[in-house]
Amino acid sequence: MTDHEIIAERLTVSRHIPAPPDDVFAAWTQADLFVKWWGPVGVTCIEAVLDVGVGKTYRIGNQLPDGTVVWISGRYLEVRPSRLLRYTWAVGPVERDAASSIVIVEFSPAGSGTDIVVTHERIESVEARENHLADWLGCLAGLVELFDRAT
Repeated sequence: MTDHEIIAERLTVSRHIPAPPDDVFAAWTQADLFVKWWGPVGVTCIEAVLDVGVGKTYRIGNQLPDGTVVWISGRYLEVRPSRLLRYTWAVGPVERDAASSIVIVEFSPAGSGTDIVVTHERIESVEARENHLADWLGCLAGLVELFDRAT
């Protein structure tokens, strides 16, 4: 399953991951695993601080091919282990709840794997949505590769 949808200020991407939901959720919530797969093509995750829990925060450092580091941060709004994550998303040095977009990650069992649906809401522009589309597809491809390497 690979698909995507852009509607107004919302972007949805989906992908089948060849691992059970518990393992996929762990890869999304444990920093030591997260840094191994996170990032669009050409981007390296140099740091991930994931304090997973409602009201708690995360911070991700993405190093671009030119060496520039972009920070993404936010606050967890909803956490249902192995089922759902919902969190704010802001690019820049400090998480800004009021200006943040929202990311929802759904994990559903599918055979021996997991179907993931990522919905990114409140995106500020058409150009930003197009960039996020490529970035999310790249991230999910990295997640697939993480589990392909493990088998």
